[in-house]
Amino acid sequence: MDSLFFDFSFLHKKLQELMREELSTLREVFDLMKEEEHNHHSTALINKKAVSLKKTTINKRLKLLQKERSCLTKTLSQSYFCETKTTHFNSVFFNKIIEKDEENSLETFHLRDQIMHFMKCIRQQKERLSQLKKQVDHSPAG
Repeated sequence: MDSLFFDFSFLHKKLQELMREELSTLREVFDLMKEEEHNHHSTALINKKAVSLKKTTINKRLKLLQKERSCLTKTLSQSYFCETKTTHFNSVFFNKIIEKDEENSLETFHLRDQIMHFMKCIRQQKERLSQLKKQVDHSPAG
């Protein structure tokens, strides 16, 4: 096995680790948003502040993980294409890069699909929370 593939395989496994951590963090964000929705009508300001602080911390960690994933994907892209190509998460180039490592590609695609699913769920949850906030702001008692 050539050393370039070994390096590629090592980087690919590192990417999978980052993706697992990102997925776990997305789940935390989603769970926190569900908690926020559940506690929306609560008058306990302390609880709302605690949730807000926790959300800020988790979002910072998520942004860092996404940045690391993006950098690692660029590195994989350069090792595969010998030049920089657009390798965002759901691109044809990303697929080609990951397919190179047949043994690990299925797991990577599965992780990507789960991450994409949670990102969609989080967007929908943000919309629900926004609607709840609008309802409370426009209610006669609000």
